[in-house]
Amino acid sequence: MENLLLKVLPEGEVMGIGVDKIAAILVLVIAVVLSYLVERLVRRLLLSAHPRISNKLGSRAEIIQRHKVLCRASFVVFPLCLMVLIPEFFPREDIGDRLFRTTEKVLNFYFYAVLWYFLMGLLSATNDILSEYNRRSVRGFIQTVQLGVSVVFIVFAVSDVLGKSPLRVIAGLGASAAVLMLIFKDTLLGFSASVELAVNDILRTGDWITMQKYGADGIVLEIGLNVVKVRNWDNTVSSVPTYAFVSDAFENWRGVEKSRARRVRRAVNIDMQSVKFCPPEYFDSIDSAQIADGFLPELAEMKKQAEGGAKITNLTVFRKYLQWQLDAWPSVVKDMLHFVCLRPPTTTGVPLELYFFTVPDWVEYENVQSYTYEYMIACVRAFGLRVYQEDSDASSWR
Repeated sequence: MENLLLKVLPEGEVMGIGVDKIAAILVLVIAVVLSYLVERLVRRLLLSAHPRISNKLGSRAEIIQRHKVLCRASFVVFPLCLMVLIPEFFPREDIGDRLFRTTEKVLNFYFYAVLWYFLMGLLSATNDILSEYNRRSVRGFIQTVQLGVSVVFIVFAVSDVLGKSPLRVIAGLGASAAVLMLIFKDTLLGFSASVELAVNDILRTGDWITMQKYGADGIVLEIGLNVVKVRNWDNTVSSVPTYAFVSDAFENWRGVEKSRARRVRRAVNIDMQSVKFCPPEYFDSIDSAQIADGFLPELAEMKKQAEGGAKITNLTVFRKYLQWQLDAWPSVVKDMLHFVCLRPPTTTGVPLELYFFTVPDWVEYENVQSYTYEYMIACVRAFGLRVYQEDSDASSWR
């Protein structure tokens, strides 16, 4: 190409510039224009193919479009075309000229930059796609790969600009390894933590976690290489170091969502002075209007046992009544553990505890456990028992 232009251009100088230099500049301009046209053509072809890609990939195509992966890929075409055209347009002996050596270095640097830009977009899209279909913490791996790719590109770019081997640049970095270890300490700790979190499936995006040390109580938004972002229930966002999920204790409520059941473990303190043995007439004194009709046959059975000399306390009757209610209550998950028990007595009475599982929906869960308290307090008097309470102005209310 350069020889062809030299034949067309007049001999000598034009405005003090040699014809060979003018020919070289014109060749560069032609190469740039051709490369730009090829890049625009490739970009148009890639964008026109996007609807067909969307039909095949579905939501993944939207992620690719959001990160502009196809557009970024077209940017790589421009320096590639220049890298192909310039050696073809110029004789090999001209490549060693200072102008073309400088051009070659700038072109290589630009190629590294656009290729890095494309790979970052591709890795980000990969992270979103994997997060959509697998909620495990892959973002730490993606960020580690992005960091590694960036380091490799920086090494090659620096070695190309300095005109030295990449191995010599790496050797120079190895001499300052201690400083680099100090600078990237959090990154290295975050990487090891990301590996452990992913391999052991400890944490996922969307998990509800509680970590009192860092004031985190909410949904995991993002699992990064250095920090994990948690949206708390008051809509604040806590940033917790990734390594803290390996070194410190935290609660993950994923099992509640997976089992579709959340535990209720609540107790009321029964005044021990109100606990007594039940004579047969006690069972007739129980107000049947305050208890469920379905429990009446069991109440009649206990009356027969008392008439036969069995020592049955009113607390035993109340405990069995609550157990019967748990077995019949639709809000209780029947295929999971549920029971009523007594805890060791204290100075404030003997705790009567209900242990069962119900639906995990937060509002419904709070309604269920509130109703549990209300029901226990309301019907305890029907069995001749009292709930322990410190004296108050309303203590004489009936």
